[in-house]
Amino acid sequence: MPRRMAPRRLTPRLLAAAFLVLLCAPVALGATSSGFSQTVARWGAFSTQATDWFCTAAVVQHVRNLATGEARHGGEQQADLYQYGRAHNLFAYPTKGVDPQGTEAMLEYAVPGSDWRWIRTHSLQSTLIMAARRMRATGLPVVLFVAGGKHVWTMNGYTATRDPASGKKFTVTHVRISGPFYPKQKARHGWFDLPPNSVRSARRLAEAFFPYREKQAFNEYRFTPWNGYFVAVVPWTYDPPDPDPDTDPGPTPTPTPKPNPEPTTTPSVEPSLPPDQPPTEAPD
Repeated sequence: MPRRMAPRRLTPRLLAAAFLVLLCAPVALGATSSGFSQTVARWGAFSTQATDWFCTAAVVQHVRNLATGEARHGGEQQADLYQYGRAHNLFAYPTKGVDPQGTEAMLEYAVPGSDWRWIRTHSLQSTLIMAARRMRATGLPVVLFVAGGKHVWTMNGYTATRDPASGKKFTVTHVRISGPFYPKQKARHGWFDLPPNSVRSARRLAEAFFPYREKQAFNEYRFTPWNGYFVAVVPWTYDPPDPDPDTDPGPTPTPTPKPNPEPTTTPSVEPSLPPDQPPTEAPD
């Protein structure tokens, strides 16, 4: 009978290394036993919404933190993002909230060098495939309009049957999600909201991610281009700007003055003239 090996314990050094990977490397790529996975997450980047209606603003703040390396979580920035999104909504809603068009504008405002697009599809799997392709191309996460458009989540990662960059067909089997209401509200109805970077199967995701309904999103019955579709806002391109040059290189050292020596007087020598020859006058 083969001898059972005791499980290897993680040493403090290994634990510290794992912590640094999560802290400093927001994008993780790699093949897995079930295909290919990508995760865009970093400890300290997640933001909790400051008010009940700042879900889109908190998610955009989260995405900005991931893109820029910042760790801002304040309600003041969320309020600024929210007002910008409201100003770019497709409709002037009497109720609070930001729609997919406003969220797209908010993301482009918050993440320099990025271009975002809202997408709509007839199936959950089609939306996840498009999301995975854009995540793979840009290294940025995706925003999902869940609960019929009433709420949003950050899609931090996925597991697929193939690398989306391979050009071959693939299926998304699992997703990683972060809900901005956590920890104020934990897993209501089993979903709203889960801890940051929670993993769920694509099949189970259908319990919370289903087609957009204007009645649920804004309590209205108006026609919108999103009604009846699975809706997400995906990063289309990303060209981050170069970091600002150092505008303050520091003080320039002042050279130590050297003492000036006293000038040495050089005696002048009058030219000798031949006898009886007057000096030449310069012309006027």
